[in-house]
Amino acid sequence: MKTIFKSIICLFFFSQNLLATNVSGTISSDATWTLTNSPYVVTGDVIIADQVTLTIEPGVVVEFNSTLRDLFIDGNIQAIGNSTDSIFFQGQGGVRGDVIIRNTGVLEVSTFAFCVFQDLSGNQASNSAVRLEIPTVFQNCRFSNNRDIIADADAVSGFENSNRLDDIRLLNNSLDSTTTFVNADSEGFYYQILGDLEVFDGDVLTIDPGVEIRFTSTLHEFYIGGKMIANGNATDSISIIGMNPNNGGIRILESGILDTSEFSYCNFSNLGSLVPGSAIEVYQPILLSHSTFNNNILDIKADGDFLFGIDKSNRLEEIRVLGNSLSTTTTWPSADDTGFKYSMLGDQTIFDNTTLTIEPGVIVEFPSALYEFFVNGQIIAEGTVNDSIRFVGEVNGEGGINLVSMGDFDTSLFKYCVFDSLGSLALNGASLIVNQPVLMSNCQFNSIRNIIADADFIWGINNTNRLDLIELYGSTLDSTTVWPNADETGFEYLTLGDQIVADGNILIIEAGTEIHFGSSLYEFFVNGQLIAEGTNVDSIKFIGDVVGAGGIQLTSLGNLDTSILSFCSFKDLGSIILESGLWVEHPALVSNCSFDNARDVIASADHVWGFEASNRLKEIEFLINSLTTTSHWPIADDTGFIYRMLGDLRVPAGEILTIEEGVEVLQNSTLVELFISGQINMMDDVLGKEVRFYRE
Repeated sequence: MKTIFKSIICLFFFSQNLLATNVSGTISSDATWTLTNSPYVVTGDVIIADQVTLTIEPGVVVEFNSTLRDLFIDGNIQAIGNSTDSIFFQGQGGVRGDVIIRNTGVLEVSTFAFCVFQDLSGNQASNSAVRLEIPTVFQNCRFSNNRDIIADADAVSGFENSNRLDDIRLLNNSLDSTTTFVNADSEGFYYQILGDLEVFDGDVLTIDPGVEIRFTSTLHEFYIGGKMIANGNATDSISIIGMNPNNGGIRILESGILDTSEFSYCNFSNLGSLVPGSAIEVYQPILLSHSTFNNNILDIKADGDFLFGIDKSNRLEEIRVLGNSLSTTTTWPSADDTGFKYSMLGDQTIFDNTTLTIEPGVIVEFPSALYEFFVNGQIIAEGTVNDSIRFVGEVNGEGGINLVSMGDFDTSLFKYCVFDSLGSLALNGASLIVNQPVLMSNCQFNSIRNIIADADFIWGINNTNRLDLIELYGSTLDSTTVWPNADETGFEYLTLGDQIVADGNILIIEAGTEIHFGSSLYEFFVNGQLIAEGTNVDSIKFIGDVVGAGGIQLTSLGNLDTSILSFCSFKDLGSIILESGLWVEHPALVSNCSFDNARDVIASADHVWGFEASNRLKEIEFLINSLTTTSHWPIADDTGFIYRMLGDLRVPAGEILTIEEGVEVLQNSTLVELFISGQINMMDDVLGKEVRFYRE
C-alpha cells in the first residue's frame, strides 16, 4: 500500500513538471501569466522591462529552481489573487529565488494581493524573499520560511496591515521623499534597521501606530533633518528599541527649516548608539507626550532651545542639556510629573531679550563645577508651595546661576526654588550671582555661598526666603535701591568691597537687616542718601567681622541730602580710612542707635544737629575746621557722652552755634580752641545741666 501511495505522489510531481512553463529572459511587452499555464518555473533571471506590465492571475504558482534565479521588476507587476485563490511565489525543492522591485526608469507601482511568499532566499535580495527599492502595494499577503523583506526606507509605504510577515529589514540610505513606515501586519511584526537612515530637510517620515522598530547595532541611527511623526495611541503604541543594550537612537538635527517632530505613545528602550549616546538627541523643535524611556544609556540629549514641547505625561529619568546659547524664548517643562531632572552638559547662556521659563517641579542638576547658567536675558523659575523648582549640584560645589550685567536689564524671577550644593568655579563658589534685577521669594539655599550680588539689584529679594548670607561686590550704587531683609529668620549681608551711594541716589535698608564688613579696607561711602530705619524689635546692624573692619561715611560730596539712621547698631567698626563706626560730613537724623566701637562717630561740627538723646554712644569726635555755618550741638546720648574736639573750630561771623544743656565738650589738647567770630548760644539754664568745656 505504501509503495502505491509513493508512486501516486511521484506521478503527481512528474505530471506537474510536464505541465510547467519555464520562464527566463526579458519581458519587453505587457504579458500575463495565466492559471492555465501554471506553474511558472524561473529557470533563469526574469526581467520585466521598464514601462512593461506583467499580470499574474489568481491561483498561479511561480517557482524558482535555484538561489541564483531572480525576478527583476523594472516595470511593474500586478499579482492580484483573491481570498480563495492565492498566488504563490516559492522555492522549488528548497529555499531559493527572490523578487526584486527595482528603481529604474519610470516609477510604476506594483501590486501584490493575496500572495504567498514561501521558501525564498535569493542572493540578490540579501537572502530575503523580496527586495524593494520603490513603493509597492502589499495586501493580504503571507510570508513563511523566509527572511521576508529587505527594503529601502522610501519603499515601505504601500503595505497594509492585512499582511502576515515577521519583519522588514531597512537598508542604510537616505529618505529623499516623504514616506510612511506602515503597520504592515496588525498581529505583530517589526522593522529591523540595517544602517543609518536619514530624513532630508523638507521631508517627513511618518510611523504608524503599532509599529516596532529594532536597531541591531551601536553604529546605526536615525538622522532627522526633516521631520519625524511617530504618533501612537493609548491602545497601539510605537516601540523603538535596541535589540541589545545601547543599540541605535534618533538624532533630530538642525538643518534648513526647523520642522517640529512629534512623538506620542512611544516606547524607547535599550537605545544609546555611539553617536547620539542617547535614545533621542534634539536640535530642533519636538513635541513629546505619553512616551516611556527604559534602560537607555541616556534618555534624551537636547539643545536647551527645544525642550518646550516635552510634556509631563512622559516617563523618563533625565534630559541632558547640551552646553549652548539659548537664542529664543523657550520653556523647560516638567517632562515627567513623577520626577525627572535636567542635567547640564555645559554652560547655558540665555541671550539678551530672551526668556527661559522653568516649570514647577523641574530639577536642574549640575554635574560639574565648570558648568553654569549665564543669564543675559531673563529667567523665570516660578515654582509653587507644593511643587518647587530645584537647582542642584551633583556633588557639593557644582554649578550655579549668573544673572549678568550685559544688554538690557530684564528682571528675573525665582519663586519656591531650592538652590542646593551649588558653587561653580566661575561663580566663586556661589549659588547665584546677581548683576541685574531679580524678584526672589520663598526660596531656600543650602550651599556654602548663597548669593553674591551687585548692591543695586537685591531690592527684589524678600523676607520669605531662607538663606544665610548675601555677599555684596564692591560697587557704586548708581540708582535708588533697597536692601531688603531677605530672610526674616535671620541672615546677613557681607560686603566684599567698598559700597558707594552715588550723589542723587538713595539706599534704603530694611528693618531687621544685618550688614557685615569682612575687612578693614571696606566702607560705605554715601554721597547720596542713606535711609536705615529699624524698629525697636527689628533693628538694623552694622558689624565688623573682625574688630576695626568697615564703617559708614556720610560724605560732603554732591548735594548734602539728609540721611536717616534709627534703631541701628554699630559694632566693632573702624576701617583704616574711617577709623570709626560712623563718619558724618552731611546732615543725618540719628536716633535710637547704639555704638560699640573703638571710636564711635567722627563728624563735621556742622552736621551733628540731627543726633537725638535716644542714642547710646561714648563720644562724637569733631573734625578740624568743620564748623562753617549756623549749627546745633545736641545731647546725643542722654545717659552721658562727650563731643571731642580734635582740632580748632571757628564759629564764622554772622553764624550761630547753639549748644544744648548738659553737653560736654572735650578739647583734645592745649592747642585746641573754639574761636567765636559769630555767636554762641549755650542752653545751660537748668541747674546741674550746664554746658561743660574741659581738657583731658
